[in-house]
Amino acid sequence: MNKKVGPVLLFSAVVREKNQYFSSVESILRSEVKNMYKLLSHTDLDGVGCGILAKLAFGKEVKVRYNSISSLNREIESFLEQGELDTFLFITDLSPNEENEQKLNEYYGEKGNIQLIDHHKTALHLNEYEWGYVLVEDEEGYLTSATSLFYQYLVTHQLLEKTGAITEFVELVRQYDTWEWEKNENHRAHMLNALFFLMSIDEFEAKMIERLRTSEQFDFDDFEDDENESYHKNMFESDDIEGGENL
Repeated sequence: MNKKVGPVLLFSAVVREKNQYFSSVESILRSEVKNMYKLLSHTDLDGVGCGILAKLAFGKEVKVRYNSISSLNREIESFLEQGELDTFLFITDLSPNEENEQKLNEYYGEKGNIQLIDHHKTALHLNEYEWGYVLVEDEEGYLTSATSLFYQYLVTHQLLEKTGAITEFVELVRQYDTWEWEKNENHRAHMLNALFFLMSIDEFEAKMIERLRTSEQFDFDDFEDDENESYHKNMFESDDIEGGENL
């Protein structure tokens, strides 16, 4: 499971190796019964990127909760205790502790409605579970992000239509999260993260969802360009002050 293969090829391989698992996933995701979805994700740009994709895919049928590493385990315990039988649980950009790994595996054995997607090396062992999908690097040597892997998952399962705007947004998130933007001098990725920190998560989500639903290509508006310029100017002046104090 830990071979270096791209997301599309890896999903194909998993389908072949775990036909029963993906049949159960497809039956849940495509059931005529009205299903609800829950996404537990991280609080950074990559984690929130997953939340944005989930809301684009599922709309009002998904509940998104952003967590620190420690609060994730409390959320998992709460989900398992409540026994939300008609809710499909996604976990992205975070991994549970060992105790909750076992609980999730037991729950999956009974219900089958769990999918974890991550890109951190520390989570690679979760590929041992049928509900775990962890990929650090694709077949072309590019580092992945939770947002890029979740996007691939949703598109592969025909839960979200691929568009130019969403694809560009996802790539900006990936490049920022992997620091690839520095090597590529892709300052748009840095701008996106700066914008993320200039507003609340709710405001950022709403702005990005509206833009990705209505635009053919992803871009920043004039106000955001001005805000980013002011933000970077203040950061530069702050660095100058701090540097002076440390001399």
